Amino acid sequence: MVFKTSFLDVGWCYLASCSNYANESKDRGRRFVKLALLAPMIVLALPYMAVQAWRGHGTEAFAVAIKG
Repeated sequence: MVFKTSFLDVGWCYLASCSNYANESKDRGRRFVKLALLAPMIVLALPYMAVQAWRGHGTEAFAVAIKG
């Protein structure tokens, strides 16, 4: 079974991953710096992800089931 995720799902996962990475730090200042550095990358990546989704090149997931 193969399915492709939508642009909204890809964007949300990318944003959540960046947030999780930034929140690893216990220090508030470091979290802010990480988020400040990641924010431009997120904004710049969204148009690319939108074009890829429009072209049908979303994130793919494969599932294999084996009867046991």
